[in-house]
Amino acid sequence: AVGRLTFLRAVLVCLYIAIAMNVLILLIRPQPLAWILSFNYFYASMAVIALAVNLYIAQYSRRDYLTAQLLSDKCDELAEANCTLAEQASTDPLTGLCNRRELEQSFDREWRRAIRHQLKISLLMIDVDKFKHYNDKFGHQRGDECLQALGSIMQKVFSRGADVVARYGGEE
Repeated sequence: AVGRLTFLRAVLVCLYIAIAMNVLILLIRPQPLAWILSFNYFYASMAVIALAVNLYIAQYSRRDYLTAQLLSDKCDELAEANCTLAEQASTDPLTGLCNRRELEQSFDREWRRAIRHQLKISLLMIDVDKFKHYNDKFGHQRGDECLQALGSIMQKVFSRGADVVARYGGEE
């Protein structure tokens, strides 16, 4: 019981027990002073050992709790970083669409599903004609805005569950 108490409470419990035991000894069967002193010396020795163990347990419990909290926080940070990395690995940074890698994985998955269920599958590839000329004439910033606008429109048009809109390459 002493091991679960805070250190101050453990000290108070030990003192209360010592007082109660001395009162009981004096009330039940009075003993010689030497016997009472040796009993109190023995009890005090045991109390000091119990308090030292209590302090040791409290310190290591605190350390273990803080270590577990730190580990939990680091695991949460790592999971968040992994999600961010997975998103970055599958997303085109300019348009926010799936990138070529994600498109290939999605197409492979859908291809296998179509074969398995004897379904038809379609792939639509769009190329912006004379995009290099547009970029050269209006600048790369405007070219980027053009690609972003096209991507946004494509995402609105193709929004069913299995639909994947991706930027395959430069202007595709």
